[in-house]
Amino acid sequence: MTPYNYKDGLIYHDKNTEEGTFESSKLLWGLGNFSRFIRPQAKQIKIDYKGKNSLENLEKGVLVSAYKNKDNSIIIVEVNQKETAVQLNFKSTIKQVYVTDKDSDLKLTQHNADKKDIVITAKSITTFIL
Repeated sequence: MTPYNYKDGLIYHDKNTEEGTFESSKLLWGLGNFSRFIRPQAKQIKIDYKGKNSLENLEKGVLVSAYKNKDNSIIIVEVNQKETAVQLNFKSTIKQVYVTDKDSDLKLTQHNADKKDIVITAKSITTFIL
């Protein structure tokens, strides 16, 4: 918690009031895309895609990581650093999609989606459950 907006706090509070006004940060919800779904002892899965390790992609592109939980669920977390939406294509069917972006805080956007193609919003973090 912090009263200052230095982009490193998870929860902001107003130090000038006694009522205890609190506000969550996008960093809190962004971290939730990982911590809510990737369980202890999950194993990271290697994932390859075109341009994955290029400097341009690492600085301004789409970063993707995948994990397998002990219950065999597959979790994919995608960070879209671009100013534009991106379409992703999966070989497996997506069951649920959670999004953190300028308008949503870890919002379930698709339940039982049964899709393989998904459009990701600009400047977002998206979690896919397969």
